[in-house]
Amino acid sequence: MKLLTKFNLILLGIFGAGGLLISLAANSFLIGNARREVLDEARLMMASATSVRDYTSSDLSPLLEQNPRHRVRFLAETVPAYGATTTFKKPAREVSRLHL
Repeated sequence: MKLLTKFNLILLGIFGAGGLLISLAANSFLIGNARREVLDEARLMMASATSVRDYTSSDLSPLLEQNPRHRVRFLAETVPAYGATTTFKKPAREVSRLHL
């Protein structure tokens, strides 16, 4: 085998190993970055739902309980979780409608 062929094979092995190491490092970085983004988005969504729930229980519920219909009929809006889940579901419908 000629010296040039040996040199090319060695370089090919070095570049192949380097490419493999770089791809493993990039994959690890991208997976970690995606995981952080998903967790940040989940924290934001939970904080939003919590703030809506707190607003409903502290500000909206007392006003709705003063409504005369509240004595005759159950108003779902007086339940803090109802407001949070309704608000949480609404953007999903709007986003899915935009992508159609």
